[in-house]
Amino acid sequence: MIPALRLALADVAAPWCMRRYAIKLQINCGCRLGAAAAVYIAMTADGAVDYVGSTARESATALHDRIREHVSDRRRSDRWLHLFVLELRPDTPRAEVRLIEGEVGRLLAPLSNRRLPRPRPAA
Repeated sequence: MIPALRLALADVAAPWCMRRYAIKLQINCGCRLGAAAAVYIAMTADGAVDYVGSTARESATALHDRIREHVSDRRRSDRWLHLFVLELRPDTPRAEVRLIEGEVGRLLAPLSNRRLPRPRPAA
């Protein structure tokens, strides 16, 4: 994912985004993905966006837990190479997390999402 796109995705999440860019993480590196609220983008080995999802849970390990749930499905663990993560502030309302997920998904058109949350209403 090109750096300009990583910045643009963070702009979609403003003012809730913890960083100015989406961070890249390897899926099975054994690292703890610590975030209570986040939008994540799963990438395939050939650089395609396979899935866009989100988590908004009380736990500081919510992102780690959610990704572990996903990769327990062999079809996903075989396809997903790494993630780009928009870490959101822990106080981000769940409804806002879902809006951000929907906007990111519509920008990236992931291959495997069956549905995405509704977009933010036009101003």
